Amino acid sequence: MFVSRGVSDTIPIGGIVREKLLCVIYGEGASLFKNIFNALRISYEGAPTIIGVFLLSFLVAFTAPSYVWISMGLLAFVIFTFRNPDRNDINLEDAIYSPADGRVVDIKEGEWNISGSSKYTRIGIYLSLFNVHVQRIPYSGEIIGISYNKGKKYPAFRKKASMYNESNMVILNTKKGILATKQIAGMITRRIICKLKIKQFKQTGSQLGVIIFGSRVELYIPCQEEVKVKIGDKVKAGITLISK
Repeated sequence: MFVSRGVSDTIPIGGIVREKLLCVIYGEGASLFKNIFNALRISYEGAPTIIGVFLLSFLVAFTAPSYVWISMGLLAFVIFTFRNPDRNDINLEDAIYSPADGRVVDIKEGEWNISGSSKYTRIGIYLSLFNVHVQRIPYSGEIIGISYNKGKKYPAFRKKASMYNESNMVILNTKKGILATKQIAGMITRRIICKLKIKQFKQTGSQLGVIIFGSRVELYIPCQEEVKVKIGDKVKAGITLISK
């Protein structure tokens, strides 16, 4: 499992309380919390942040009730950000789907250091704060590489974010050849999460990871694959057809 920065970085409380909360979420209470979050279609990776903001709202309600509407609004926004809608209804088996929700901002052919000197088409997708932040496997295959780069924090919609920002790339060996999905942190992104492991075989549409609070995701496919989207198109992970 890969998580950039500490999980506790996104919990707005400190000291002993924060450590105890993490122990409950990922320790003795893990099974219960997972079941609750899965039933509500909320990403479990957001548990520390959501529960932390909930406790903060509870504290505000007693200490500064006139401001409780602000903390409750923040809680609603955080829950909305970590929503994880069901995306398992895949109809076409031999098709590549979008790995992320967002807007296509970049389509470019070129050579990237993914697998030898092969040429790829890069599809860049910008995720706003209001998009679903769960990424999904674009096409069934075996995980043959996971590469993390600790970089900078340029705005995710800028092209140089692809090269210089903090990122995590997942490389798949598939029937269509080598594919890659790159999670890129934006200017206000708190962390990148990827729980995949080398040699795992993952199906189309299964969860790849999460980027918290605005980001960019790139899909690299062999250049011979026909791209079905264009710049400006809105896409959804596991639903929008990228190539077939």
